Amino acid sequence: MSKLRVLLFIGLIAFQQQAGASAMSVASLESCDSDVCVKKAKKFKLFARRGSLDAQMLLASMYYVGYGLKQDTKKTVYWYKKAIRNGNANARYRLGVLYIFGKGIEHDIPEGLKRLKKGANKGDTQSSYLLADLYLNGNKVEKNLVEVEKWLKVGADLDDAASQYRLGLLYEAGLFGTKEISESIALYQQASGKSALARQRLQLFFPEGDQATDYAANFASKGIEHIVITPPSLNEMLDFTLGDIRDMVIYNSSVQTGTRIQGVTCAASHMCTSITSRQDLEDMTR
Repeated sequence: MSKLRVLLFIGLIAFQQQAGASAMSVASLESCDSDVCVKKAKKFKLFARRGSLDAQMLLASMYYVGYGLKQDTKKTVYWYKKAIRNGNANARYRLGVLYIFGKGIEHDIPEGLKRLKKGANKGDTQSSYLLADLYLNGNKVEKNLVEVEKWLKVGADLDDAASQYRLGLLYEAGLFGTKEISESIALYQQASGKSALARQRLQLFFPEGDQATDYAANFASKGIEHIVITPPSLNEMLDFTLGDIRDMVIYNSSVQTGTRIQGVTCAASHMCTSITSRQDLEDMTR
């Protein structure tokens, strides 16, 4: 087997593994019933009820894994739907993943696909990417190469480097019929600004010294500085997010107090709530 074919095979395997991993990562939190976790969950619930999208997304994840709260997938679904109504595209993707792969919930493949397709059609490339993977592997759905090409093209047209690179691999492998090398190269070139894998692939077609372009050398010569960053702990991230949400709530409250007492906001008054509808009242009981 030639070097070109070996690397193509490896690239296709990486595509399947990466998409599968992203599909399963519905929540990054872990189950926790310590006092610290319970207190944090209560704070996020408070801000979620006040309309914070970030808090609604995290609260959904907390209910899913049981972080500071009793595990409850029905409430996970509720808060994802709430976030979707409030305009969060990632919530639609996560809900679609939950319906297809989620634990502790009755799977609803048609509903999950419906959510992902709606997200993809609204420009969410992680939804289109996952749809392509599902149809490529015949995972939860019947294998369908027409759908694979369709959804990867959606992502590629939205300038998603991952979609461009994977579609290039499949064209190069001739998965949709005849091999389309020129189309593959064009897709690798589109992705090369963001994807190291695409640049490596291009070097196989344009070896060093070729007048076409030495892509790896071209990007290395730009003098890109590499910085090693140590990520914060989970508690630090949650505290930072809470602070950010709190600042936003305070800012919004300062714009319109919501009370009849001059200079006193709803957040500062025990006699005032921001409940304006039956839906808000339901949120307060969840």
